[in-house]
Amino acid sequence: MGRIGIVVFVISAILAVSCSKDEITGSCNWIRLSEDTLIMQTGESYSLTAVTDPAGVAVKYSSSDQGIVAVEQDGTVTALNVGAAVITAEAGGLTDECVVNVMRAPSIGDYYFSDGTFSSSVDAVDADVVGIVFWSGNPAEYDPLLAQEHPECTHGLVVSLTGMDGVCWQSVIPDGESVGDWVEANTDYMSVDTDILTESNLNRIVGYSNTKAITEYNCAPENAGHPVDLIAHLDAFRASVEAPALSSGWYIPSAKELTLLCYGDYEGNIWDQYEVTPVVMDAVNIAMEDVADAVAVSYSSALWSCTESGYGKAFEMSVRNGTVSDTQKSYQYNSVRFILAF
Repeated sequence: MGRIGIVVFVISAILAVSCSKDEITGSCNWIRLSEDTLIMQTGESYSLTAVTDPAGVAVKYSSSDQGIVAVEQDGTVTALNVGAAVITAEAGGLTDECVVNVMRAPSIGDYYFSDGTFSSSVDAVDADVVGIVFWSGNPAEYDPLLAQEHPECTHGLVVSLTGMDGVCWQSVIPDGESVGDWVEANTDYMSVDTDILTESNLNRIVGYSNTKAITEYNCAPENAGHPVDLIAHLDAFRASVEAPALSSGWYIPSAKELTLLCYGDYEGNIWDQYEVTPVVMDAVNIAMEDVADAVAVSYSSALWSCTESGYGKAFEMSVRNGTVSDTQKSYQYNSVRFILAF
């Protein structure tokens, strides 16, 4: 080997040793956790991810209280008891933290606050009440898009404290094409149009997906002359009432979600339900009595869903008895309430 070859070999060896030393010592420019805060229920697990620069630096996880939140060295955190703990990720002497709040399962009538927490007491935390819990369960189980975009929303559904009255679904109906037809032909969303069969989307929690699909319909230039009016009302509400960071954001409920708001879980076809006692709505309206500026849902009203029923109709629900029916989209005497998943 000549002198030049020897020099190149030696330099290469030095560089290789230097790189290996960096990997061994775990020198790090920065570290970031995938979440700043988490709200969990006892028994739940969640996988935190740490990103480092350079990539691949060894990360060590720790919990400020292993009795409340345990953490494994792969970033899996498990909620053990009600309370709060701080998960710290450390790499190369640098750290990042995630605050984990562990709460009981939500109950119908709980107050939902602007910080993403909930309580049976209206003044439990120093935050504004933004809604009322009306269903406890995992909505993402039924809506794949919600599960993909908001995997943290596994606890329940919340209804807004106010809504809009005297609104139509779509004031101008285009000739020959439903919103669902356009969605199927032009997007990857599922159709917002459905029939009344038990296995149809009429009986599924799909308000989040439907709202996203209808929003895309409204954004298309070819639909500018006949948008779905409910989206403008939703946008105005979103601008006035900010949804907590750990929620899905406000959206228009599907027909199924409206019946959950009215009378709760029902395993059969909601189309076949008549004259049902609105026990959930009663509890929600009672809770609203203790919130300033909240407006109880009128029992004489019908609420629009984001579920379409063919070319010229959409599904509504009578607040008084939970009956689901389809009504002309241009009917302008219905109301709309907004919900979110958390």
